[in-house]
Amino acid sequence: MTPRMPPAASLTVLALLLAALLAGSTQGATSAPPSQLASRALDETSVTGPASTPKVALTLKKNPVTTAHRARVKVVVSPRTSLSAVQAQSLRSGRVKVGVRGPGVHRKVYARLDGRRALVVLPKLAEGAYRVRATFLGNQVMERSRSRAMTLRVGAPPVDDVGPPATGFPNETNTGVPTGTNLTPYAGSSTITTANTVIDGKTLGCIRVNAPGVVIRNSHVSCGSGGVVVGSYDGDYSGTPLLLEDVEIDCQDGPGTAVGDALVTVRRANIHGCENGFDVNQSVTVEDSYIHDLWNGSGSHLDGIQLAGGHWNGSDFVCCALNITIRHNTIYGVGADGSLGTSAIISNPRGDANILIENNLLAGGAVALYCAYEGTATNYRVINNRFSRKFSSKVGAYGPSEGCADETLSGNVYHESGAPVHLR
Repeated sequence: MTPRMPPAASLTVLALLLAALLAGSTQGATSAPPSQLASRALDETSVTGPASTPKVALTLKKNPVTTAHRARVKVVVSPRTSLSAVQAQSLRSGRVKVGVRGPGVHRKVYARLDGRRALVVLPKLAEGAYRVRATFLGNQVMERSRSRAMTLRVGAPPVDDVGPPATGFPNETNTGVPTGTNLTPYAGSSTITTANTVIDGKTLGCIRVNAPGVVIRNSHVSCGSGGVVVGSYDGDYSGTPLLLEDVEIDCQDGPGTAVGDALVTVRRANIHGCENGFDVNQSVTVEDSYIHDLWNGSGSHLDGIQLAGGHWNGSDFVCCALNITIRHNTIYGVGADGSLGTSAIISNPRGDANILIENNLLAGGAVALYCAYEGTATNYRVINNRFSRKFSSKVGAYGPSEGCADETLSGNVYHESGAPVHLR
């Protein structure tokens, strides 16, 4: 039989036990290091709460725009508080929606984030005021969130140089995707290997063509990879060239080239937001197109069209560019802010052959046109072009041209006055 404790002793033991328990609880609550405590706090808000609701910012790249322009919207999604690694990763690849509301208009454009950012190109709109708002669509980790609304104003285009390519120079009113075209996302492969494929009325990312007879028309191609947006590479295939017709192509206001580099015919393209409009090797024709508002960032070498240093002869790459026609285009060698780049058109120092530059409107660059400036070229013709002082009183920073005096020249004038221009 166990002896019984006196009541006073029993109370003393209970008090000691209670004190020990309280001390252990306090020690356990403070024994975890601060980093673990912070991690626990993040874990508690990883699904709901302020940390899981990102901030969405919307910026209109140009406002107002005209009925001939497609307004560009920059969307940035950022955290409101510190994020866990899972949350941070989910923001880098989520999706956003930009909604546009106006009189009789309710349009939605979707885009995928690239490093928490997206550049969204809106459809062409009629004159009026529109409410624009961006929405982060959420995912399994982060909640849906939206920006404040902004007002986009759309007005009539300027009267200068307006008209079809037959009577006026190309601009935003007569190039790119025709107004009223219903664009839908392209669901096919980014590498086209089937001959005579036709892509019509689509929005696309970077695309590579590896087959003859491909046609891309009435479409908007946008890609911020820093490479070539539409690639038809020298030596990949032979036969009927790629046809790009009534298209808009951009590099999302970053480094990159819109089109390269062989077996391509381009008509009525609106090209902007790239470091280079074209990089061409051989068998390329560019007609009735508008190359403008290029990317002139740090370290860039902005050119509207640059002739590449070689072409594929069937067994090897040899010097230089071959069989290039540049006819009836507007080519501005300037950044979107009007800053002068390198050129509207730049050739190789020597060795290019069968080059026709005819009936273009050229401006900007260090000079607007570099011909074969360190040697000779073969059958290099510069005919009936107009050189504009739109961005510089000298056309380019240092003049209209360099290395052109020994080429075939005829009918070239200053755009504003019609006076003959001396190409040196």
